[in-house]
Amino acid sequence: MRTLITVTLAALALLPACDDKRATNYVEEQLPAFRRLGPGNAADLKIALQPDISTATRKDAAVQAELGDAITELAIWSDLSRRDSSDADAVYHQAAMLMDFGDVDGALERLERLEAAQTKTDKKGAKLIPVELMQWRCAVLRRLQRLEEAQKTCEAAILAGAGVGSQRLLVKIHLARGDSKPALEMAEKLAKGAGATGEDWYDWALALDAADRASDAQAAFDKTLLILPSFTPAELARSGKLKTVAERQQAEVAWQRSAFALKLAQCWHLCAELELEDRAKRCAQEADKIEPGRVDAQRVLHLLEVDPGGAVKEADSLLGSRPHPDLFAAKARALMAQGQNEEARRALQAGLALDPASYKVHSALAKVCATLGDAACATASEQRLLGEVESARHERNHLRLIVGIIAAVLLAAGGTFAYFFFRRPKRILPP
Repeated sequence: MRTLITVTLAALALLPACDDKRATNYVEEQLPAFRRLGPGNAADLKIALQPDISTATRKDAAVQAELGDAITELAIWSDLSRRDSSDADAVYHQAAMLMDFGDVDGALERLERLEAAQTKTDKKGAKLIPVELMQWRCAVLRRLQRLEEAQKTCEAAILAGAGVGSQRLLVKIHLARGDSKPALEMAEKLAKGAGATGEDWYDWALALDAADRASDAQAAFDKTLLILPSFTPAELARSGKLKTVAERQQAEVAWQRSAFALKLAQCWHLCAELELEDRAKRCAQEADKIEPGRVDAQRVLHLLEVDPGGAVKEADSLLGSRPHPDLFAAKARALMAQGQNEEARRALQAGLALDPASYKVHSALAKVCATLGDAACATASEQRLLGEVESARHERNHLRLIVGIIAAVLLAAGGTFAYFFFRRPKRILPP
């Protein structure tokens, strides 16, 4: 691990301080990701981003998901489910996105309509409900704080053969209901099982804390952050800023909502580049509803492409009204583009004061510290980003990060952006 960090820092130090100034247009930056979905250039992309909803397909929905235009994606899934009321996959996507937008009641109503259409009865008159439908119903009921119903639904799903998704939900429900013993038993099995996620370790940490095993809980919070460095709720819980189970679970939902707001903010950026003004405005409005200030960083990055000095002034203006860690990171990029690395470091330190776990801020701080020759600072941020998880999967991710940085170094002279992509995860049950 130490070797990986050393090589990464060496590569970071080689990057020219003004590489952000020569960064390519945001549309060109995004095109490789879209090419695997069809669009081959900016013109094709502009057409693909404006489908006819009444004839749109799953592929069109995937393009909107890559773009981050959840508004249009939701419209497509809703229309697909309208065209075929038995299309369960479309309904699950629709319900998930309604929850993303905060319309949990709407998600439950849509699932209940599907349940009425798909539920059958056996010879004894017992209801036979599809397992996946029960899982989604459990997730929605939990978000509505209808915990007793959610628990019964999850337990029925597990008895019917549901996977770990229902078990994870049941752990959260036990925690919310104060049932620490079953929560602890289930959470430990998930955290120590194959394919354990950062969220699994977070839930185990909450269960350990509820069982008055404070030192074990701290170790589990540490493990959470090693697996998932950007998971702010674990940082806040570990530091004692979040004390109750309710606060900690609410923070997890807020973290997911923040990630959703970021997608909408990036949608604004791409649509602004393509001069799709109505679409850009709509994405910005929805992002601001979820997390005010999330889109501001994208505005600064958009301006940075043509006017680094103006980008710094814009960042200062926006920070005066609604400071956000992403905005500090964007300001730092603009300062670095002008060779003002010390000022960039100060901006990033202010960003960390708002969110000590901000992945974007730590990422920028690792780079600016390496440029300044401050190895201790750079190493601290790199460790915060990468963690020290000794699993093959995470080691591969570290190597891919290094390869990406080295590629950027090799290509920087030509002003070309280096791209490396990760598989888009399958939609999973919301926390």
